[in-house]
Formats: sequence, structure tokens, C-alpha cells
Amino acid sequence: MFEQIMPETTFEELKRYVRFTAADEAALRAFAGTAEARFTRVVDSFYARLEEHEQAQAVLKNPEQIARLKGTMRSWLDLFFHGPWDEAYFQLRSRIGRVHVKIALPQRYMFGAMNVIRLELVQIASENVADPIARDVLIGALHKLLDIELAIMLETYREALVDVRTQRAERLAALGTMAAGLAHELRNPLNAAHLQLNVARRRLTRAPSSEAEAAGSAIELAQSEIKRLAGLVDDFLRFAKPQPLRLALVDLRSTAEVIVELMVPEARAAGVALVLEPGVPIMLEMDDEKIKQVLFNLVRNAIEASPLGATVHVRIEARSGSAHLRVEDKGPGVDKDAPVFEPFFTSKEHGTGLGLAIVHRIVMDHGGSVGFESAPGRTVFSISLPTAVASPSINPSNSHR
Repeated sequence: MFEQIMPETTFEELKRYVRFTAADEAALRAFAGTAEARFTRVVDSFYARLEEHEQAQAVLKNPEQIARLKGTMRSWLDLFFHGPWDEAYFQLRSRIGRVHVKIALPQRYMFGAMNVIRLELVQIASENVADPIARDVLIGALHKLLDIELAIMLETYREALVDVRTQRAERLAALGTMAAGLAHELRNPLNAAHLQLNVARRRLTRAPSSEAEAAGSAIELAQSEIKRLAGLVDDFLRFAKPQPLRLALVDLRSTAEVIVELMVPEARAAGVALVLEPGVPIMLEMDDEKIKQVLFNLVRNAIEASPLGATVHVRIEARSGSAHLRVEDKGPGVDKDAPVFEPFFTSKEHGTGLGLAIVHRIVMDHGGSVGFESAPGRTVFSISLPTAVASPSINPSNSHR
């Protein structure tokens, strides 16, 4: 009889790869009490660094959440030093990457966050272990386990992201199939009804003025509703059957200037000021028309949400290899758990629930990210897009794919 050899798990492979041994486990356990007395220092340093980065901080909603997350981090550190470093440990750590996908935390912040923890723990070890050999063993164990932790987060982040995108792609494929049938079934009768209403309006010119006025109002209302339904069909098709991106090297600020200038009269009519904050050109390889649609949807939403006399601010800046676009209004706010980017979710009385879903899809197609933070009196939608470096192979007027 041959003994069955169980395949090596991912966690076992990681530990073998970095040579995380029983000696490392013993060093961590021996230092656990000393480290625990300084967990508050590590946690406070970690969240102080988060506060320096606007997009990382955007996932933190309120002080209660931060207090809860600090407690969770202390538990993370406790398990880090005590173990056991087994499959249950691996499964617990795997959840972290999935949560990061759920809250839309950019993956790059995992490296920075882990580095903050690494520097703090190494400093604590250096300050509190006098024996140089024991200190070197402990610091080596810290590096090995932190590398394993980062590998687990990145791997599960990737898996969760693939799952989310696959599920979304499947939903969109189903929507696309339904969209084609919906367009065929709705467009023809809507066009026919619109034509018949025009015929009725012309015939009313021969009717008595009092009757013509009353019937004219009814026809105008019906045509308005037909126009709204036609717009819904167009939005639905635009969301479910998007066209390929036509990429070109474009100045995002110039694109924003066009949209703001276009929307100023609408804002003025609503009693709202619309301001594009000053800044420098930011070049992106993007589909100009689609990004205009993103800006148009966000600015219109902000105008409609704003009270009389308020100001909608549009800000564009470049940071960390990305262009950051923010649209801020002073409206009543949106519930932090509202699925605002899901198709057909809307808080408007006559909204289609597709505007922000279209925004989300266009931004994702560009390899960017989109999120929002909201409280009564202030809502900010934030978009991050990768910046581009001009290349001779890019023709700003004709490049597309």
C-alpha cells in the first residue's frame, strides 16, 4: 500500500517559500507580551498615515467605524504574534483581501499599509530586545510573516476582484440580451405614438380654441412621457450595450471645462453655482466622449441634489500616478450603504437609476475606480483614472481601439 500524499496548501507553500519555521513562531510568541503593550502605538500610527491620503481615507465613513476598525486591528496583531499559524489562520487572513474589494480600497494601499506596520514592529523589536542574536531572529520572523500576510491579501484581493467582475459581466450580458429585445419592442410603438400625437395636434388647429387648448395640454404631457420613456430605452442600451473605447491622449481639465460651461445655464436656472476649481492640464489616454458623459451625469446629479444658493464644486488634480476628479454638492446626502452604482437604483422621483451605473461602467472600462462619501449637507463623488505619458505611437486625434 502506498501512503497517500496530501497536496501542499497555499499557506504551507508560502511558509516554505519564505522559510517561516518553528524558530520564527517561537520568537514571535516570546515577544507577544512586549508587543501587546505597544499595540496602541502601532494602530495609531497606521490610522494617522491613512488620514494623510484622501482616497484611502474615503473608505472610512465615521468615527464609530474607525474605532471599530482599530479594535479589529488590535485583534489582527494579537493573532499575528500568538498564532497558531495554521489553515484557520490562513482563512481568517484571506477575508481581508475580500473586504478590501468590497469597500473598493485601491490595491496599492496594501503595500503602504503593510510598510507602516513593518516599520513600527521592527522599531519596537529593536527598542526592546537587547540580545543581538535574539533581536535578529525576531526581526527576521517579523519580515517573513508580514510578507506572508501581504501575499495572502494580494492573492485573495485578486480572486475576489475576478469574482466580482465575472458576476458583473454575467449580469451585464443578460441585460444586453434583454436590451436588444426591449429596444425593438418599445421603440416602434413609442415612435408610432409620437407620430399620432403630432397628427392629433395638427387636427386640433381646426377645433374651437377652448377645446384645442385643453387637448393640447394633454398631448404635450403625453409627448413628454413618451420622450422620457425613449430616454430610458437609450440609457438602458447605453449601459447594457456599450461601444468599445476610442482612446486618445486628452487633457481631462479641458474636457471638464467643456462640460462645466455646458452645464452652467442649467445650474443657474436651478439657483445653483457651478465652479471648476483652477488647476493644470492633466493628460489621459481616454475616450473623451465617454468621460464627458461621466462628468455630465455627475454634475447634473449634483445640481439636482443641491439646495437653492448652494455651489457645486468640480476639482481635478494629479496624485500618485492618477488623475483624481471630485464633484461635491451640498445636498441632503446619500445613505452610505446605498447601492448607487447598481442598475435601476435611484433616489429621484423620476430617475431611471442608470446614470451612476453608466458612470461606474465607463470608469471601470478605463481601468479607474469610483466611490462616494456622503453626509447630510455634503456629498462627494470621487473618480480616479490612470494618467498617461505622451508617446510617439499615440495620435491625439485618431488613436482608438
